Amino acid sequence: GRPLNAQELRNCLAKDKVRNTLREMAALPSFKRATGNSISDTRMDAQELALRFIFFRFHYKKNAIKKYSGNMDLDLDDFVDLLNKTSDFEFDNYILEFDTAMKISYHLFGRHSFRKVYMDTEKDSPRSLINKALFVSWSVILADYDYNRIKGIVDRCSFISILGKRITEDNYYYRALSYGTNGRWNILKAFNVAEEITKVKLIK
Repeated sequence: GRPLNAQELRNCLAKDKVRNTLREMAALPSFKRATGNSISDTRMDAQELALRFIFFRFHYKKNAIKKYSGNMDLDLDDFVDLLNKTSDFEFDNYILEFDTAMKISYHLFGRHSFRKVYMDTEKDSPRSLINKALFVSWSVILADYDYNRIKGIVDRCSFISILGKRITEDNYYYRALSYGTNGRWNILKAFNVAEEITKVKLIK
């Protein structure tokens, strides 16, 4: 057989509650829809994205995103250890927040959720691949918003052009999403831009 990848190894070391939570998040219809069923969980790729969400959401709530070291695998390993040792971690809340973020993202970006877009990208344009820096930054920040409210005040797919304009015109943002996307600077830049856009364009 093939050697285990990093997430498969974490799964072996994680306690049941952690494993069950990640499995439930990866199976959510909202996640499958937002990602266009393009993230296979055969080797736990979807569960790793779910873990990334919990990790960055946990630190975002504490205003501590800057604590991310830039070593994704090491930080996720340490975070699973923390989850294993924390008896009162609110897993159910993170599942609900993840579900909310997936629904909002699909409303704002449609089939282009968590994918690089450009000024000429339209809602029916061919899709790029899921971008993990876009995934963690937008999912974590959108989890703060109310889905029904956003759906009522923001036009569907209207953020494609907004994000496309920013990626096209901001060379630093483009580079952050294109090269070494797990890097500390890249992740922090992704969060900064997503925060800037949502603060101007969305109402909590």
